[in-house]
Amino acid sequence: TSTDVSARMHYQLANNEQFDPLLIDKIFSQTNSFTPETSLPPGDYYWRIANLDNNGRGPFSESSILSIKEQPTLAPEISDEGSSVSLSLSQDPSISRYHIQVSRDANFTQIIHEQWSDGKDFSFNTQGSGSYYIRLGIENGESTGDIRYSDPQKMIVPFKDWTELILSLAAGLLIIL
Repeated sequence: TSTDVSARMHYQLANNEQFDPLLIDKIFSQTNSFTPETSLPPGDYYWRIANLDNNGRGPFSESSILSIKEQPTLAPEISDEGSSVSLSLSQDPSISRYHIQVSRDANFTQIIHEQWSDGKDFSFNTQGSGSYYIRLGIENGESTGDIRYSDPQKMIVPFKDWTELILSLAAGLLIIL
C-alpha cells in the first residue's frame, strides 16, 4: 500500500536547540519557502520542519541554525573640503566581502560609486554638497549572485562654499523658468 502524502509542512522556530519555547509553530501548505509574519530581531535561531501526511506527522528534520545580523551602522567622516567621505566597516568573520553602493537618491537609481571591499575602510569622492545614500551588500562565501543590501543610510555633505550654493539655486531657477 502506498501512503497518500498531503502537501502540508510543519515548521518550528526557536532560539535554542531544545525548541522550548517555540517562537513559531506553523502548519502550512507545502512550498519552497516560508516567511515569518513578523521580523525577527538579530540573534541565532534554530528551525526544523516535518512533512505531514494522512497518517500524521513524519519526523522533524535535524535542526538548522539561522543567524540574523544587526544592520551595520555607518559613521561617515567627511573631509574638511567636503570632497571625500571615509567609512569604517565592522569586521564580521562570517562576511568575506562587502559591496558598497553610494547614490544621490534613496532608490539607488543614480549610483555614483560602487565597489567590493574586503577591508574595513572605504572612501569615495563626493560630487559636491547635498544628500548621499549609502548601503552595504554582503558576500558570505556563497556565490549566488543575489546580493541583499542593508537599508540605505542618508548622509549630508554640507555646503562649504556659498558660491556653490548660489550657483545651484540660480541653475534651479533657470530650469524652472
